[in-house]
Amino acid sequence: MLPHKLFLGSCYYNGYLVEENYTKAAEWFRKAAEQGYNVAQHNLGSVYYIGQGVEKNHTKAVEWLRKAAEQGNEDAIDALKSLDKYNTLLSIRITS
Repeated sequence: MLPHKLFLGSCYYNGYLVEENYTKAAEWFRKAAEQGYNVAQHNLGSVYYIGQGVEKNHTKAVEWLRKAAEQGNEDAIDALKSLDKYNTLLSIRITS
């Protein structure tokens, strides 16, 4: 069952049934994420990473993605793997 807070966040994020509003989406994702819903944690991590509806913050992004990944959220696991690869490539370029 999809929790209503996550559903509202998704509605605001996608403009489904309401006007698209990333700030409200992030607020609802946060409420659901704080209750432990891993999909909301992944979504909140993603909006922090790209700065949609919240100030871009990669530290918070990774924090929320890790919480989701610890619960087995495959999208969060994949996102963290991609970030690890990107950071490795970036460090190689900087040190080269």
